[in-house]
Amino acid sequence: MPHLREPVPLNVGLRENVSLYTYKQNDVISELIYAYRVWESIETRLISANVRPGDVVIDLGANIGYYTTICSRLVGPHGQVHAFEPDDKNFLTLQLNLALNNIQNVKPVKAVVSDSEGIAVFELRSQVNDGAHMVVHGDSQAEGGFSRTCHPKLTLDQYLKHNPQIDRINFIKMDTQGSEPFILKGAQDAIRSNRNHLKMVIEFDPVWVQSIGGEDPIEYLSWIESMGFKLFHIDKLSDSVVPLGDKKEFVERVKASDGVTWVKSEAFADLVVVPKDFQGSVALSPQLS
Repeated sequence: MPHLREPVPLNVGLRENVSLYTYKQNDVISELIYAYRVWESIETRLISANVRPGDVVIDLGANIGYYTTICSRLVGPHGQVHAFEPDDKNFLTLQLNLALNNIQNVKPVKAVVSDSEGIAVFELRSQVNDGAHMVVHGDSQAEGGFSRTCHPKLTLDQYLKHNPQIDRINFIKMDTQGSEPFILKGAQDAIRSNRNHLKMVIEFDPVWVQSIGGEDPIEYLSWIESMGFKLFHIDKLSDSVVPLGDKKEFVERVKASDGVTWVKSEAFADLVVVPKDFQGSVALSPQLS
């Protein structure tokens, strides 16, 4: 594949390491992985500490497979990872990375996950991030001249009904560029039946929640709590996972000035969602050297 670099081994503290093909150009995620052998170090440490052998993991927005391959190693031969990635190029690279690492416990799914079945329209909203795809919901992204593609769309609840061998979900990673509210609406049965043990990491951008999801950001956070969860978030300044605290203050702190900002440290936060009976602090694995 001429557009891919030679595989690079990750430096993420796994007993059995993984290597990844990355893109040669026009993709900031690939550039960071290739340069540093890690991407989103705090999120990586969070997942490494909270995904266990035998777990079932749902990776929504799998991209080229960074978290997918890490979770594959963490859950081991008795666990499962279901990785959803709609984009043609990313999905092919995801499959190549699974084959490269001889991974057998991952089911890659080429589809958009949302609140209904059908066809989704995708827009690539960045020239330097091949993961920066947004689903067009109604007329919310009707302008701008971005490149568009169409992909099959399903709900997580429907996917589980068609795959009855999935008897539980232990962990969900959700990074879908503003579609998170729609995904949660289409996963109500799954969340309800797994909420006593389910942990989730959900990308949160209040501008997108309102402009794309049509939800008030504060009410959206309260709605997630009402499903039986506590909310934490990743605080990159303190290198820790901390309780969410006052929702209005939190929303104002992470709100971007527009909905097209891709400097993630300024425009979004990662929610860490745990069962409401969870006690103590959310674990992180040791610092990556």
